[in-house]
Amino acid sequence: MLTNGFSFGQMVAPDWTHTDCNSNSHTLYNYLDSQDVVVMEFVMGCSSCTDAGTALMSLKDQYAVSHPGKVNFFLMDYYPANNCSTVTATWAAHNFDAYFSGCWNEKEAYYPSLYPMPAIVIAAGNFHTVIYNDLSWQTSDTTLIKQTIDQFFVTVGTEEIKKDPALQLFPNPANTTLQVDLTFMGCEQSIWNVTNMLGEKMDVEAIVSSDQKWLLDVSKLVNGSYILEVNSASGVVRKIFVKN
Repeated sequence: MLTNGFSFGQMVAPDWTHTDCNSNSHTLYNYLDSQDVVVMEFVMGCSSCTDAGTALMSLKDQYAVSHPGKVNFFLMDYYPANNCSTVTATWAAHNFDAYFSGCWNEKEAYYPSLYPMPAIVIAAGNFHTVIYNDLSWQTSDTTLIKQTIDQFFVTVGTEEIKKDPALQLFPNPANTTLQVDLTFMGCEQSIWNVTNMLGEKMDVEAIVSSDQKWLLDVSKLVNGSYILEVNSASGVVRKIFVKN
């Protein structure tokens, strides 16, 4: 359970299907399975909520140019007394991709019995990973939100998405150990590292290794998605793996 502060790749986003205030149905995993980013602002009509919305709309305009159609911004009103008329009136000046009322269950998945004003949750990619979670949004958080989304797009632009067989990882998800097979890369000497979704290096050791096959100890990693990068004479290859 995530209750406060930031979280990077430390939980799987629960799926949901919800009808927006324009009577269109949306399913979270449909977006994520297309390698999209979904930014969810959980609100209850407060002034700080609209401040966050203004900042998010600035990011929305930027990603409409740099990654058209790939970053989706959803307004998730969870206050039981509000309905779509209330939501539309409050948020008329904000161009979210969709407005939702009645999002109590979706809010509870992240913040049981808490009342964020507002909270920002970002899920991304076909591993359905929460790459950002902030219960107490501030204006200064906007830079970190953009950094997190940008790092995700750096990751999904690699061989992992192209299904390149050069780097094979198994099992994936992994619990304690991750087997790495470099046979298809045709290289004998490689430099490797493991990072989180922000590009921060993780402390991972090789239990057993050979020139083209390694066994990595991932038992100390918190649950979530990570990037294995291998740099060799054949080039740089990155793949996502999940620790569970």
